[in-house]
Amino acid sequence: MEEELNNEDNLAEYTQGFNWGYIIAEHEPELAHELKDGIEHKNDFDNGIYHGINQFLHEKEKSRMDEIDKLLDKGKDKERDI
Repeated sequence: MEEELNNEDNLAEYTQGFNWGYIIAEHEPELAHELKDGIEHKNDFDNGIYHGINQFLHEKEKSRMDEIDKLLDKGKDKERDI
């Protein structure tokens, strides 16, 4: 029972850190990079921040790649019409 409570506490700390990391990366990218590079992974909150920042950066990169793919596909369609 005590271990289960501890796991729930750990998950709550991780989730809170993840959310903060994601928000920081979204609104303060320079700070996010500094945090990501300097985080010590001492606890679940730190790990959550690190993973939240990584998640946002991954989604941002994927969005950019999807946009590039769309632009390339439009260019191919124009070439076919010629």
